[in-house]
Amino acid sequence: MADEAFSQDYRVNWDDLDPNFHLRAAVWVDYAVNTQYLWLEQHGINQARYKELGYEPIALRLEAQYRHEATFGDTIKDTPLIDALSTDGSKWRVRHNYLKNGKGRAGSIILEGTWLDWKTRQAVAPASDIVQALNKLPRTPNYEELKSFMRDKKSTETTQ
Repeated sequence: MADEAFSQDYRVNWDDLDPNFHLRAAVWVDYAVNTQYLWLEQHGINQARYKELGYEPIALRLEAQYRHEATFGDTIKDTPLIDALSTDGSKWRVRHNYLKNGKGRAGSIILEGTWLDWKTRQAVAPASDIVQALNKLPRTPNYEELKSFMRDKKSTETTQ
């Protein structure tokens, strides 16, 4: 199923630095979230589609590992991989591997989340086009299938 490698390059800007002149922790997370949205947008799942559906992805858990500091002018390449996914797509975990200046691993961010309905403020299972897109992202070697986030609720696919 997985067939599309994707990555996004970021240049570390001056305002991305902490007082020690290293990339702030929040910026690593911003890169991960931005990369996920860019990848989904490449599959036609953009702001207009979110508005039509009335929901979008949200992160519920975050794990960060830092290996090498990044500083002003460095280039960080973010390569996301699906680490885990429920069959209905309602729960997902994406690992973002960071490469610094094309050389060594700078670290990783793992985001785990679901899809939040804007009106009900409840988790929903995404439409089939979203599940298909998620299944196109390459998987980690330790990929696992997650239990659905839904509790005997119908997916939004029946209403969309």
